[in-house]
Amino acid sequence: MAGQPFGYGQQKRDAANPSLPEKTAGETDQQQFERWLMDLTDKGLFNGAVVIARSGQPILKGAYGFTHASDRQRLTTSSSFRLASVSKAFTAMAAMILKEEGKLEFDDPVAKFFPEAKAKQVTVRHLLNHVAGFSDYMAEIPRGSFTTDSPLTT
Repeated sequence: MAGQPFGYGQQKRDAANPSLPEKTAGETDQQQFERWLMDLTDKGLFNGAVVIARSGQPILKGAYGFTHASDRQRLTTSSSFRLASVSKAFTAMAAMILKEEGKLEFDDPVAKFFPEAKAKQVTVRHLLNHVAGFSDYMAEIPRGSFTTDSPLTT
């Protein structure tokens, strides 16, 4: 159904309050969050992966909902998400940290880190300033090259 959030077009919506519910007797923080997220997922109000922490210690790590509604493939904590522009600020900050650590220069060609990249003249600076890019960057990176178990390193 057009206009409905991803994955839940056929489900009828209700006026659910998405606030964290009160803890039940004997319930741990982890159980409380898990119950809340499952309820939101069941109502079609949440689809994604979360890590909830207190004082730097994870209370809950989980994934809720589906990668694709059509085949009902469940999300996992290893699922990847295309975040589009949301990730630009994080990428820029990571590049600045790597520059401070001496692991890259803004004028380094991207091909230094991704030898299979076709646009050999594109630099880190070009990408950070959004004045160059790759027409189909996902096609240029071999599928399965990056996982949560093998992060990109310099």
